[in-house]
Amino acid sequence: MIVYDFVLEYLGQHKIKLFFYFIINLLYLPLEIFIFSVLFSRLFVALRNTRKIKLSKTDPTLNLLVLISVLYAVSNVAKLIKTKLENRILPGLIDYARSNMFSSILQKMKKNYKDLKIGDIISRFIMIPSSLKNIIQEIMSVFFPRILTLFVMCGLGFYLDVGFGGILSGFFV
Repeated sequence: MIVYDFVLEYLGQHKIKLFFYFIINLLYLPLEIFIFSVLFSRLFVALRNTRKIKLSKTDPTLNLLVLISVLYAVSNVAKLIKTKLENRILPGLIDYARSNMFSSILQKMKKNYKDLKIGDIISRFIMIPSSLKNIIQEIMSVFFPRILTLFVMCGLGFYLDVGFGGILSGFFV
């Protein structure tokens, strides 16, 4: 539980960044996975049924192309912001972990420095913060966005049809 409290304390110091990270993930992956597949399928059906694309504001195929282009740009910007936020949140975790470990060791060994195993401490100073950063990075960049996408897809499934949403929810659970 010490690691859990430690991680929560560090992430609590970055609440605003985490909030924006949550919002970006709410937009980014569902947009890429679900919305683009629907829009591209509509585009291919429209292209199959259309002989010639008219360059007018009323042409549905051209409007669909513009919508896909805009959403693609939004998706790429969201992906860039997501990466930047990860790069601002995660590297500080290693420094935070090492400084807390160092102060903890100094507190525990205040009176008796003879029991200090320097090699063991140095290897832990290298291994533990890096492993912790890798685990949190995996959670933030892979696990969390995928779970969020599943919730969004289930919500869209319920929006489209209650039965379809029930099937999606049952399948994902």
